[in-house]
Amino acid sequence: MSKAWFSHAFSDVIRFAKSRPVMVSTSFTNLTADLIRVPKYAFVTGLRVLITTPLSGGTPSLTIGYSGNGATAVTDGFMISSVVIPETAGMKNMKDGVIATAPGSQGKYFSGGAGVVTATLSGTPTAGVFYVFVDYRVIY
Repeated sequence: MSKAWFSHAFSDVIRFAKSRPVMVSTSFTNLTADLIRVPKYAFVTGLRVLITTPLSGGTPSLTIGYSGNGATAVTDGFMISSVVIPETAGMKNMKDGVIATAPGSQGKYFSGGAGVVTATLSGTPTAGVFYVFVDYRVIY
């Protein structure tokens, strides 16, 4: 005889969020910026970076990560810089990442608390514009 372990935690709403345009300048280098809030019980199923103006100047590095969730922040938790390719315009997908170096590249569940999607920029770029898009579901 089997034991029933059914869950009644469902989501019937798909949410899609967009960051403000991040306009890179000398004041936005070598720091981590909070871009999109993600509620507790959110399951991030997709994340993309749209680079409308390639980052230039210096040796730009751009990673997408998260903080909150009752855990330590991971600055490259969704996308490492070699997947973002900040010097090239276009849409970049988190699922093109490498699981071993970007632990959330295949999805992330914010079960411990609300969180924030972050962008960390280093390498002293002086120009560029990008957006971050997050697809998630909240499972109650």
